[in-house]
Amino acid sequence: MKTAKNLLLVLVMTFISLQASFAACPNGAWPDGDGHGKLNGHEYVDLGLSVMWATCNVGAELPSDYGDHYKWGETAPITKEWQKGQTMGMEFEDISGTSRDIARVKWGKPWRMPTEGELQELVDLCSWCWTKVNGHKGYMVTGPSGNSIFLPADAHGLTPEYDGFGCIWSSTPYKEPYEDKRHIDAYDLCFMVPPRVAVPYEYSFDDLVGVGFSSTLLGWNELTVSPTYRDIAKCIRPVTDR
Repeated sequence: MKTAKNLLLVLVMTFISLQASFAACPNGAWPDGDGHGKLNGHEYVDLGLSVMWATCNVGAELPSDYGDHYKWGETAPITKEWQKGQTMGMEFEDISGTSRDIARVKWGKPWRMPTEGELQELVDLCSWCWTKVNGHKGYMVTGPSGNSIFLPADAHGLTPEYDGFGCIWSSTPYKEPYEDKRHIDAYDLCFMVPPRVAVPYEYSFDDLVGVGFSSTLLGWNELTVSPTYRDIAKCIRPVTDR
């Protein structure tokens, strides 16, 4: 009994400390001055990483807007979620900067989709804070430079009641080692509401399990760069080389 009480105390104290870190989150302020610019009418921010990041998704007017949703390697935004993707079963090298690159087609050179490595850099080298901007929930991502971008939780655009997660495509296909599953996946970055926010507030475990996430609190991974089916519609956040 004593052991159980001690474990409960540890969990409660951990939850309180996580809540405090969420409460300290800045509420969507972008710094003025150095590190900002425009290319082809679209603004970028220098986060202090290997590439410059756009402030908006493709199809969005504001950083807090979701923008359009695309299946991997398809340059027309989707109108129906559950249609088989055109690139399923097709072999590609990285499509960044090619005619399959949605950012390049929509915004023009030098804009392009980020690679798997550039998405991982965003996860590994930036601080992420769950917040709300213009009524849209998502993550404020602050780089080593001190500049930030906002990634809205778009829920693939077609399930707005689940605004506790979002994903952006990379340009990198997944090299599947199993013959019967080859050429169906590509890497994306998926982010979801932290469990410290979801549990006591408006999200239930059933909500998030309903869109395919684990309900195991202690194993909840908030940020993941991993392969997923190409025929799921997701947002595009362009980058440009330094």
